[in-house]
Amino acid sequence: MTDVITQAAAVVTNVEAVVATDAAALVAGAEADIKAVVDEFVSAATKIKSVYDKLGIDLHAWDEVVALAKAL
Repeated sequence: MTDVITQAAAVVTNVEAVVATDAAALVAGAEADIKAVVDEFVSAATKIKSVYDKLGIDLHAWDEVVALAKAL
C-alpha cells in the first residue's frame, strides 16, 4: 500500500509540473499576442493622428483616448 501511495504522489507531482509548465507557456504566448495587438494599435493610432495633424484638425483628448484604449 505504501508503494501505491508513493507512486500516486509521484504521478501527482509530475502532473503538477506539467500543468505549471503549460500554464507558463500559455501566459507567455498570450502576453506576446497582447503586445503585438497593442503595437498594431499604436501604429494605427499614430497614422490616424498624422492625418488629422496634416489636415490641421486639433484632437483635444487624443492622448487620453490612446491611453484609455491601451489600458483596455
